[in-house]
Amino acid sequence: MNNIDELVVGDLTINRKYLTVHYQARQIELTRREFDVLSYLAADPGRPVSKSELIDNVFPKISKTNTAEVYVKYIRNKLDRANPQAVIMTRRGFGYVVGVPSEA
Repeated sequence: MNNIDELVVGDLTINRKYLTVHYQARQIELTRREFDVLSYLAADPGRPVSKSELIDNVFPKISKTNTAEVYVKYIRNKLDRANPQAVIMTRRGFGYVVGVPSEA
């Protein structure tokens, strides 16, 4: 499998070919839209993604920025209810960030 099919950021593994997500060795069930949001955020670990960028690239027919907030909240709750910002962090004034690249 090539690197485009699978994204690994810390304890998070996203398989874009099979549309699966694993976090801390657990399979996480996401809707297709949630999967698209998480994949977009994880595609460039450590880079802040603004709500408007997320809307433009994942929800092109929707203009409300709170849509991004709602989906990020759903994903956070599914990944880690005890620590909702463990995977998707908010950088105030910049946007959402998924992890940082792991040192290989």
